[in-house]
Amino acid sequence: MFNPLRIVNRICVKAPLQLQRFQSGLAPAKKMVVYEPLPKLRQGKSLMLYIKEAQYKKFDPNGTKRKILDKSNPEKLRSGDVVRIVYKEQSPVVGAVIAINKSGLGTSLLLRNMITGVGVEFHVPVFSPMVERIDIVRRPAKYKGRTKHYYIRNTRLDVGDLESSIGVKRKV
Repeated sequence: MFNPLRIVNRICVKAPLQLQRFQSGLAPAKKMVVYEPLPKLRQGKSLMLYIKEAQYKKFDPNGTKRKILDKSNPEKLRSGDVVRIVYKEQSPVVGAVIAINKSGLGTSLLLRNMITGVGVEFHVPVFSPMVERIDIVRRPAKYKGRTKHYYIRNTRLDVGDLESSIGVKRKV
């Protein structure tokens, strides 16, 4: 008896291209489903830029924190400035800016203050939802030549008790 599968098996071993042509002739034609294109959600922007802008809108809706860190702003925050960080649920903190670590939404300030004669440093994440605003309290008459002021630690250049000199009342 004639078995067409034996012929197909022999063709498959000898010539796979011929088998594909042979099988495509036997199979009924399938209809391809074509969907309508998706709407443009990002207005032609790259995905990472779109996500970054969305996060900035979420963590800094009015743009004040971005403005204070912008290079083109003449009133930008610089190392050597004395700032007050106002938190939503804590008492405000005052400190001299020693360093600004810029890394997008991970931007942080390194502040230094003397509390009861002991030098205290702390990092403040600028775009944290806990930080309500950053106020520049005082600017130096002349800025030092470097952007990172790590060298002022425990020297005559070290900051004094800024809270008492500015007159900030600390909640205990």
